[in-house]
Amino acid sequence: MKLKRIIAFALAMTMLTTTAYAAEVPQAEQTLPILTFEDALEKVKKHDVSLRNLSDQNDLLRKTKGDVWDQVGGFSLPDYSYQYWVDDMMYSYYSMVQSVESGLATSKHSEKLLHLTAELTVMNSLMTICISEDGYKLMQDSFAVTQLQYNQGVVRHRLGLISAYELSQLKMTMDKAQLDLDKMALSIDALYIGLNNLMGEAADKRYEIEYDATYEKYELSMNLDQYINNSLRKDYTILIKEQAVEDTKFTMNVLAESDTNTQSNSRALSHTVAKRELKTAKENKESAIRTAFSAIQQADIDYANALKDLESAKEDLRVVELNYRAGNITKLTLDSAALQVAAREQALEQLAYTYELQVFMFENTSLLNN
Repeated sequence: MKLKRIIAFALAMTMLTTTAYAAEVPQAEQTLPILTFEDALEKVKKHDVSLRNLSDQNDLLRKTKGDVWDQVGGFSLPDYSYQYWVDDMMYSYYSMVQSVESGLATSKHSEKLLHLTAELTVMNSLMTICISEDGYKLMQDSFAVTQLQYNQGVVRHRLGLISAYELSQLKMTMDKAQLDLDKMALSIDALYIGLNNLMGEAADKRYEIEYDATYEKYELSMNLDQYINNSLRKDYTILIKEQAVEDTKFTMNVLAESDTNTQSNSRALSHTVAKRELKTAKENKESAIRTAFSAIQQADIDYANALKDLESAKEDLRVVELNYRAGNITKLTLDSAALQVAAREQALEQLAYTYELQVFMFENTSLLNN
């Protein structure tokens, strides 16, 4: 009994020393600028070279359209549902009009697609940082428990209760946990550097990110086949492919008098290829939509299971707390059980973030397989 009291006192002093030391180290409070999703998206769009280039291209196309109008007093295309020949001068005019109209239409779809892509990129970046930072905090709590295990191991070794080998294993576990912490910190730094690069900010700038995800089971308001048909009619990647079919249809049917049979046959082939590519794109998009919806349904199951895991961990913690108050277990066991609850909560939060991303892509099918 005397030996047990000595051991208990020594372990208690170990915990007290660790706590006291932690209390002595002042935590520097840093006031970080708040970064919301809306702020980040605005910065990314302003800094996106592709969007700026597309805007310049649109300005040029509109200027060209105005120049053509000033030169010939009109801007219109003839019916090109059938094949016919025109003189070279008229062909030059029609070809320019068709090129400008096609460019403006394609640019409009491309711009909307780029805006969607920017939104998805910002969502993914902020979510990844939030998940990683929460994971880092959990790893810090876990490291504190691991460090306490080692400190207690040192005392137990001095008292002859564990071997030098067992103590070295505890030390290795603690050192690995420290390395994992350092690795996670570097990973978070890399994520911030990537985000700052997207926004055009200094690489070392850091923020307090305000981004929360709440799980809400997604319900499709129509059957999946109807949703696919509706999506294909407004999907920007499909609309761009359809415009390519129209472009080749024009070049196949409106021919200049100076065109050769070889040129005519080549344009007909281009039209055939464009139609095939459109058909393949629609098939691939349909498959991607079905896969995305299936993934959402699977995510619903994963979330339900994660909820059960959390409830189970909370119940285990309640039992451990009762045993701790009764003096049957150590504080270390209690802390370990509390960590399990925190880990389950983090897993649930991560699923909510991922689910929000999946739903966003499903509702904006232009992002699927793009």
